[in-house]
Amino acid sequence: MARSETCEVLRDGRWEVATIDDVLSASRELVTRCVACGGPVRAHRLASNGMRAHFEHRVAHPGCALGSCFDGTSRPHPDATR
Repeated sequence: MARSETCEVLRDGRWEVATIDDVLSASRELVTRCVACGGPVRAHRLASNGMRAHFEHRVAHPGCALGSCFDGTSRPHPDATR
């Protein structure tokens, strides 16, 4: 399963690539989307079990190569914000 350490963040009406550290250290909640499929994602901090900080889709999407349920065919997320 691929896990992304970058996402896109909406800033001043434009989408910009941001790292997991950028998003986790932001002083406010940011609008974020997957760099691969455009679907909404949320940031997860480093876990006590050793799982590194990463982004996950808010709603699983089998058409995203970065998702845990990828079915082998890349396509935009049904809730993509493009």
